[in-house]
Amino acid sequence: MIYYTFDTGNYYVIPGSPAEAWKGENAMNLYQDNQHMKMGYDEPAKVLIAIVGSQFMYRGLWLEHALILQALLPLFADFSSGNNSNSHPKIIVLSSDSTSNYSMAFERIALNLRYPSGVVKHVAADGDGGSVLSMTDLVIYGSFFEEPSFPEILMKAMCLGKPIIAPDLSNIRKYVDDRVNGYLFPRENIRVLTQIILQVISKGKLSPLAHNIASIGRGIVKNLTVQETVEGYTLLLENVLKLSSEVAPPKAVIEIPSKLKEEWQWNLFEDFLNSTLEDRSSKLLNKLEEQWNHSRRERFHSLVAMNDSFSYEIWEEEKKMHSINTKRRREELELKDRSDQPRGTWEDVYRNAKKADRARNDLHERDERELERTGQPLCIYEPYFGE
Repeated sequence: MIYYTFDTGNYYVIPGSPAEAWKGENAMNLYQDNQHMKMGYDEPAKVLIAIVGSQFMYRGLWLEHALILQALLPLFADFSSGNNSNSHPKIIVLSSDSTSNYSMAFERIALNLRYPSGVVKHVAADGDGGSVLSMTDLVIYGSFFEEPSFPEILMKAMCLGKPIIAPDLSNIRKYVDDRVNGYLFPRENIRVLTQIILQVISKGKLSPLAHNIASIGRGIVKNLTVQETVEGYTLLLENVLKLSSEVAPPKAVIEIPSKLKEEWQWNLFEDFLNSTLEDRSSKLLNKLEEQWNHSRRERFHSLVAMNDSFSYEIWEEEKKMHSINTKRRREELELKDRSDQPRGTWEDVYRNAKKADRARNDLHERDERELERTGQPLCIYEPYFGE
């Protein structure tokens, strides 16, 4: 809806979803408080009518709501101005505009149409407007703007078991059968709406036919947009996603079993739907706690593994550095022994050699050749082994 309003075709929107039907099934449990007191009604009115419209504000919406108010005016003909206003039907105009100017405009419109004081009240939608719809007896769709899908506010009203009255727009007529699961009136002839209102509300109460229509609508709306959703996702898979060759291609729309296109597979959510809000909250919290603990354990193990790996890398690096330093010191020692000592000039070398010879002579260290050269006798002793 929002993409359709603010864009011109760049988005592909699948309007259907089981979320609204599921929320409608549980809405009565969510709105058990006394909404009449919250809305400022000290005593519950006999009939409370809600006028709703498009979720987007556009020029002319206030005029359409004013036409609806004009069509509802004959409903108050049976009530004299002297009667207590609490006995009158009440009208709530529900819109997304929360400004005070919009409320003042509707008060002025109701005054000009000669509505009794305090009958018409403008209320800004609180999120989805479910709390207001839950206390109403009849919902009238007062927007004549053609929308691309079934209005969400009408789906919520039908889920709450409220009879609906809407103009015969194409996307409303597609899902609502007149006087079967709702009421339709031509937007060109607003007088038909007056006739429908006088049939639906009789003697200050909803007619039995209106209650029956509301019951049928609540059963139908549960699976209202299944076919459009299935076909929309199928078209998305066929034209947008490029699947690899090992992935089985999605079935064509005509090959999908009709049962899957007629109702949501609620059996997959039975445990969730049958549980109370407290049980669902407890399960959700337990699941979140389990996931959190699991993630903590994973982080702890990964940290331990990282620390072990880090310590091993440090030890390996230390061993490598120690080996390199040992090798370097050994090479330095070897190079130091092999390095050439400074010898000086040849005179210094000759002088050093003569000095070494003299020192050896002083110690009387003479070898065999020196003794032979000087002519001194040489005695050689051999061991005697007694032979």
